[in-house]
Amino acid sequence: MSNYVASTFTSGETPTTSQWNQLWINDAAFNTALTGTQTISPFTMTTPVWQYLGYAQITSNFTGAATSFSVVTGLSVAVTIPSGVTNVKVTVGGAYMTISATAGNLALLDIYDVTGSAEVGGVQTSTPTNGYFMNPNFISPIAAPAAGSRTYELRYSQNSAGTFTLAATSTNPAFILVECC
Repeated sequence: MSNYVASTFTSGETPTTSQWNQLWINDAAFNTALTGTQTISPFTMTTPVWQYLGYAQITSNFTGAATSFSVVTGLSVAVTIPSGVTNVKVTVGGAYMTISATAGNLALLDIYDVTGSAEVGGVQTSTPTNGYFMNPNFISPIAAPAAGSRTYELRYSQNSAGTFTLAATSTNPAFILVECC
């Protein structure tokens, strides 16, 4: 890489012709240096490749008043887990949650495996004094279910009477996404 010259560019800067030429020379020098058998790093990392299995979304607010776990209507998805899959990731999210109850009360979101009758993961959040909080509410637990048909759903609960709202719009939906690797 004897022709390589370190260069610095400023964000938004338009490179001059000589800078473009040097970038091409650097690229050629780098590619030439990597011919034959080369070791780029002392180890190889493999990143899991997640594959889509299922998705559901709602585009308008969900409201409820349950003080025990209840399904968020529209956020349930049936999938088929392929044989040989070692992990399943279930991700849920929404714009924000609100609770009309007193400060300090709890809002709970829970991903539930209906087929396996088991909780996959969840989050618990305290209500501030005004009952409203911005929170991305993303949950991404990873499970290792057996191959076959499964249904996952998002459930909610709160620890006292009041109205629970999971906000969703057409541009910021609440969703449940199931992926495997």
